[in-house]
Amino acid sequence: MLRPDSNKPFQTEAYDRIAYDEKRYLLCASRDSGGHYHGRVTTLLRQEAPDTSALYYLCGNGSMLDDAFDILVAGGVSPEKMHTELYF
Repeated sequence: MLRPDSNKPFQTEAYDRIAYDEKRYLLCASRDSGGHYHGRVTTLLRQEAPDTSALYYLCGNGSMLDDAFDILVAGGVSPEKMHTELYF
């Protein structure tokens, strides 16, 4: 488990991170390198076919949420398996 680091502010905002098996939780951030993936989540989602049986929780700005939603739907993920939170 990553320990919060004041130089990596988004680590402390990884909601409920410890409640999930680390194999089921992927923290992506484009402005912070403290997560599992440093870069745009839309780039990550385009790199491989999504798991259509998984649940997806997306948090970020509206444009990113729209793009990620479209990528996941195009990959066969049902909208009912996606949860979003507009963050900024």
